Amino acid sequence: MKTAILIYASLFLAGGEGEPLPKAAFGKYQGERASYSVVQNDVELLIERHDVFLLLADEKITYVNGDLRLDGSYETFKQPKGEYLVKVHFNNGKSLSYVMEFVWRKKNNTIFLPGTNGEPDVLLDLLTATGL
Repeated sequence: MKTAILIYASLFLAGGEGEPLPKAAFGKYQGERASYSVVQNDVELLIERHDVFLLLADEKITYVNGDLRLDGSYETFKQPKGEYLVKVHFNNGKSLSYVMEFVWRKKNNTIFLPGTNGEPDVLLDLLTATGL
């Protein structure tokens, strides 16, 4: 986790703002988040392994994590070595608003999604390309 934060910070500080993602980035990505535990009010909860999906399109994004589905928009920051830091603003059209950041890696067309609040990191692979 500490490594992910250091990589994240260095990518953010080294990058340029506003360059759009290449069309090759658009598509449906999938990965599997490993099981983990969370302590809430002195009670340990086990979160089972589950699939994570991202549908990345021009100007919009959809995130699916278990039963949670969020739609949103994003801004990009081009990084060295063909990577892009993507900052996403999600909402569910009601009361939930969520900000997430991930790195799209051009070299192997994957998304690195760092874990937050005890979640493990996850690597998402491209399932279906839509921008080619």
